[in-house]
Amino acid sequence: MLVLVGESSSGKSTIEKILCEEYGYKKVTSYTTRQPRSGEVDGVDYHFISDERFDTLNNEGFFAETGYYNNWHYGSSIYDCTNDKVAVLTPHGMRQLKKNKGLDIISFYIKVPRRDRLMKILERGDNIEEAYRRNISDVGQYDGIEDEVDFIVENNGYETRPEFMAKHVDFQYKSTLMNRNKKEKLTILCDIDGVVNDLVEKVIAAYNKKYNDNINVNDITEYNIQPFLKPECKNVWMEFCTDELLSTLELTQDSLKVITELMGKHNFYFLSRTFPAHVMAKDQWLREKFPLYTDKMLITCANKHLVHGDILIDDYLDNLNENVKLNLIFDKPWNQAKIKSPNIKRVYSWNDIKAIIDSYK
Repeated sequence: MLVLVGESSSGKSTIEKILCEEYGYKKVTSYTTRQPRSGEVDGVDYHFISDERFDTLNNEGFFAETGYYNNWHYGSSIYDCTNDKVAVLTPHGMRQLKKNKGLDIISFYIKVPRRDRLMKILERGDNIEEAYRRNISDVGQYDGIEDEVDFIVENNGYETRPEFMAKHVDFQYKSTLMNRNKKEKLTILCDIDGVVNDLVEKVIAAYNKKYNDNINVNDITEYNIQPFLKPECKNVWMEFCTDELLSTLELTQDSLKVITELMGKHNFYFLSRTFPAHVMAKDQWLREKFPLYTDKMLITCANKHLVHGDILIDDYLDNLNENVKLNLIFDKPWNQAKIKSPNIKRVYSWNDIKAIIDSYK
């Protein structure tokens, strides 16, 4: 079952509605002892029952989880907790479900900063006293939630539309559900610059424009670009690799399609030697380009040999790692040295990479 948790006004109920209307989920209609709010329908939004009826059902083992929130009881029927269902729950309710070994629970925390949520409440004209009470009740009960859920979906300033968030949740849920029965996932480490994006091309274009040169990427036959440039350009990376340029980078052909599929099937990480000053810009770029990306997927490391995994994808021969089972070198003019090691394969496209990983044992 898909479980959504989040503080008041985080958008979790809107996401639940979209999942039901557009992705075929069925809403778990919880039971509650509170009174209906304006517009709520009994049997649709909740089953509104008395305290006495709630206690009777609870004693009969009817509920898979129960919670006490804002002075009201809530509960979900154990018969509703199937893999085609979605439910909005409190952290307490989610924890109860996860204790039930007979249920397959995949949880998502919809994370929105408190200030943004309060502004949203005021903008939509909610009753101030009710909104204040709901906000106060959230304090404390969400402590540590990020370490307990399967996925965190952040929406700072409500920048991401609910439709996009629902699509992200649906993909993660179905991918996780499909892969939980598999015995083993691969840990894939993937370089970014020159493999996933066109950084080298963009930097060379900026250099050519400023220094009136006509260097082509194919002219660069060594990883160190500097000897191929005019001497007056002292450090091409420091000069041109700015946050502004990083934000304009384009994805390499088929990388979005293949990486998205790999993220759904395996443990996928971006492994980069990026300058510390550019970590936030690179994180933002990945977040914008890859719907399934989270900051937990970005590893910055000056020495890639320190990181262990199953497969490394890179364009620099010196980065190839004896601590991984298979190295994939993305063909570039600067890595044309003959490959001798049996655990290194040259690849020419993201479709090559997909074929190798799909057949990897």
